Amino acid sequence: MNATHLEHVIIALGIQCLLWPFVGRWVGGALIVSVFLGREIAQHEYAGGGPNTVSYFYGLFHHWSPDSILDVLSPAIACLLLASVASADTLWRTLKSYRTDSAPARCSQLRRNALIRARPSATIVVGTKIMGGENQKDLSEEASKKPGPKTG
Repeated sequence: MNATHLEHVIIALGIQCLLWPFVGRWVGGALIVSVFLGREIAQHEYAGGGPNTVSYFYGLFHHWSPDSILDVLSPAIACLLLASVASADTLWRTLKSYRTDSAPARCSQLRRNALIRARPSATIVVGTKIMGGENQKDLSEEASKKPGPKTG
């Protein structure tokens, strides 16, 4: 790996980050890798005598060296890693929301939903008043009427 491969990686990651808000992380990476692939194919066509003297797929199949393969492969791997790490972060946040530490909140929500479905008319407790249906009661009056615990 030489300096041009590192330069291609830095350029590819920079352009992928610039394109990310507009087309997404995967498409941004694919676009810049396509640019580097097209550049290498064009260089191979010119090595064969120019685009007017060679056949249509000449640059795709001829003059590939380990250096030219790495010129395309190194930005491709870097963009793939960046998009995968960003996807893993999104996946981790999604999985974290389903972890057991949020289970009590989901259970209480399920209990509330079951209670609302079990009653024909929903009753809502607001402060010390029960609102709902025809019967509206003041809980503070009922609490004062109830006798306290007996002391022996």
